[in-house]
Formats: sequence, C-alpha cells, structure tokens
Amino acid sequence: MKKIILLLLIPFIINESQAQVFCDSIFNLCDSVSIDSVFIIHQNDFDWLGFEVAVNHHQLYAPTFIVCPSTENVQFVDDNKGFFGIGGPSTIALHYVFQDFNFPIGSEISGKIVVDNSNSIINNCQIPFSVTINELTETNDAHLENSVDIFPNPAKDLLIVNLQNENDEILSIKLYNLAGIQQNISFTENSINLSGLIPGYYTVHIELGSGKNIIQKIIRE
Repeated sequence: MKKIILLLLIPFIINESQAQVFCDSIFNLCDSVSIDSVFIIHQNDFDWLGFEVAVNHHQLYAPTFIVCPSTENVQFVDDNKGFFGIGGPSTIALHYVFQDFNFPIGSEISGKIVVDNSNSIINNCQIPFSVTINELTETNDAHLENSVDIFPNPAKDLLIVNLQNENDEILSIKLYNLAGIQQNISFTENSINLSGLIPGYYTVHIELGSGKNIIQKIIRE
C-alpha cells in the first residue's frame, strides 16, 4: 500500500514543480489570448477562481494555462489546465478550485496566468489579473435561487431560464463543457437549445443587468 501511495504522489509533485518553474519565469504579455473577466464563486460545496479567456489566434495547439497568484496563502487543488487545441476567435472558461477558501470580503487576489505554448510555435506568455472579493463576485445557492430559476436539470433538448426579478435582464448566457470550451447554443426568449450538444456535464454562465454573475452546473441527457 505504501508503494502505491508513493506512485500516486510522484506525478503530483512533478506537476507542481513544472508549474512553479513557469510561475517563476518572466514572459512577455500575451497578444493571442486575453482575460475577458475574472470572478470568485463561493458555493456550499466548493470555492473557485474563474476566468473567461478570449482567444484571437487562429489555432493554439495544446496550450496549458497555469495560474500564479502573487501571495503564497492562495492555494489551489490544481494550478494548471491543459487543452488539446483552441481555435480563435473563441472563449474558454478556466476554473481553479481553492484548497482552503478563507478570504474575507474586500480581499484582493492578484497574480498572472502563464500560457504554456510549448506544443506550439508560439512563445510562452503571461496575462496579469486582479479580483476583489465582494458581493458581486461571491455567490451561493440562496443567492442563485433569488436570482434565476434554471430547469429542468438534467435536461434533454431545452433548458429554461426564468428571472425572479422581472425588472432585471439577462445580458449574456454562455455554456461551457468541463474542458472549459464554450459551446455554440441558441437562446430565445427564456430557453436554451441543447439539442446539438453531446450528453454530459456543462456549466451555464449568466450575466445579469443587476451586476450578478450566475454559474450553475447542468447535465445534458
């Protein structure tokens, strides 16, 4: 049993070391990718730092995105995300789960995201970020229930989105798979057409006129 545990720990240690090498390196600012938004989501079962990253390069082959916070007390379960290929223009969502979320309202988390393009002819680069933990970026299940109803879940072909506040409005709706790739969907009136998606888990990102950002996991049957 001890040997098995050791074998499981070795890949994690190597991965952490490689990520640290990139975090300690100095790269130029990225010109092919940029951060559209950065936010912190707090829910009953997990807390994570989220990024929506815009890609304008025609094709990126297997880039890895590594988050490098400026302060050592910000720890993540896994600090890097890898992809097989991303074609621009498109948007991807990066989710980094905190190992221990203990930051009070008003705290600021800053740092950089290193884009490892070792598999491409494009040079590695970095994107700086900064986010303040406040009532607009922190959400929980009660906050969600008081903002929108998203049903049914699991869903087949249609997902219904109803606003609890009739004076509010939906500014944008985006759907991502678990790899963080934005999906092509159509939203008419209050429904999202899921008929073109393969069955599996997805996250719905909703931006409201009131300034709230709603994110919910859904299942496409």
